[in-house]
Amino acid sequence: MKNVVFSWAGQGVFIVAGFIMPRLIDQNLGRDMLGVWDFCWALANYFYFIQGGVTSAVNRYVGRYWSTQDIAGISRVVSCATASLSVAGLAIALVSGLACFLVPSIFAERLAGHADEARWVVLLLGLSLAVQTAFGAFNGVITGCHRWDLKNLIHAGWYAVAAVAMAAVLLLGGSLSMLALIVFLSECLGQATRALFSFRICQGLRLGPRLVDRATIRELHSFGARALLPQITNMVKGTTTSMLIVIYLGPGALALVMRPQSLVRHVNTMVRRMTLTLVPTVSSLEAAGKAREIRGLLIRAVRYTLYLELPVMLGLAVFGAPIVELWMGPEYARWGLIAAIMLLSIIPGVAMPMTQVLGGLNAHGRAGLGQLVGALVSIIVVFITLRSGGGVVGAVMGVLVPVNMVALIYLPYLAARRIGMRTSTFVWKAILTPIVQLLPLGFAFLAIRLAMFDNPIGAMIASAAVLGPVTGYLYWRYVLPVRLKEGLMRVVCRRKASTLLS
Repeated sequence: MKNVVFSWAGQGVFIVAGFIMPRLIDQNLGRDMLGVWDFCWALANYFYFIQGGVTSAVNRYVGRYWSTQDIAGISRVVSCATASLSVAGLAIALVSGLACFLVPSIFAERLAGHADEARWVVLLLGLSLAVQTAFGAFNGVITGCHRWDLKNLIHAGWYAVAAVAMAAVLLLGGSLSMLALIVFLSECLGQATRALFSFRICQGLRLGPRLVDRATIRELHSFGARALLPQITNMVKGTTTSMLIVIYLGPGALALVMRPQSLVRHVNTMVRRMTLTLVPTVSSLEAAGKAREIRGLLIRAVRYTLYLELPVMLGLAVFGAPIVELWMGPEYARWGLIAAIMLLSIIPGVAMPMTQVLGGLNAHGRAGLGQLVGALVSIIVVFITLRSGGGVVGAVMGVLVPVNMVALIYLPYLAARRIGMRTSTFVWKAILTPIVQLLPLGFAFLAIRLAMFDNPIGAMIASAAVLGPVTGYLYWRYVLPVRLKEGLMRVVCRRKASTLLS
């Protein structure tokens, strides 16, 4: 729980910057340039595949060895991972250089005259991914040793510095390539900081060529290839969809789609930061033979994922358009598009805790493959939709409906079978119960919005005033664990007692 709280606190920096930076780019450079920025990130993210998922494997195996204080095993894993990731980082740098030359010739007509600027942005973002990959093993050391507080402090701290620098550059009339340069420099400094603290956290950690062996590298790549499948899935359904939208509708249309998607991404990141702690934890529990604890942890993780994201997504489905209008302007406030994105993004979030627990059990291969198949079907549907003249709403529906089917049917079947439960029992306890409990909240949001249709800001204030206390009571009564409530009550009672005595 402490690790999750620190992860969420660190994410606050990204949420604030995520609201400020797109607005500044739109105001200072224009909507097309904002779409170019989104496009360059989408293209550079493809380069991440080259690392082969080794970074996630380090997290799992360090957590396993840390539970028995096997520092020699950790040193071997980190040495092998660093050797492999250094080669991958060099490959990403070379691919980034190649993309720098190819972007103007391939996308010149689609980028509204900004292809020359895009080439340097892609190069610098690719080089930042190369640095992130080469030093990726040290991030696995920090998280595998359960120091998510330090990991998020470093990550959020350097990102805050970068965000301030980027805002200053935009206000002074800077370009997108200057923003990408800031991203690259902050990544270099952040990775150096992670490497330094890794040796302080894991006392006795050593790196050296003598610790590198082929068997460990094969094991890391075997685990990483399966762990990479969900990430490939996200890339395929997100990045490829972005590319298709740029090709058929232009960068301006991509900017419209990415703004509500960025709200979803913030919610999903909160869920992901909660569920990432499951991999080393489940790995440690498996090493101790605690199958019952793993079963209970999986059910609670899925339920709390829905308890976290459902109220937010339902609220954004109803009030997302006025929020985006306040944030970016009236041309971005497309109610049908925003509502479709929010409602169809609820179920895919459930996939995260299931895949993370299966990853901790080293049983995540079929789950990742199923998600990849769903994403490929999504891309085919999006391609057909856009080619036949469908708009952005059709593209969003096409990419998210197949993904929902995988997350709601196939993944629960795999997870339930792995922990020894009936699929129907698991689905009811973990997924349907929170949905049934919180669905009336969505209808209440909608009723208030319709009753105050001409005053969306007033409707949001009324919803917070009326439904906020009700939701808080229901979460206190039915959601929060008994031990947590008892601990909070003890803290409150101590403070009251000290106040009375003083």
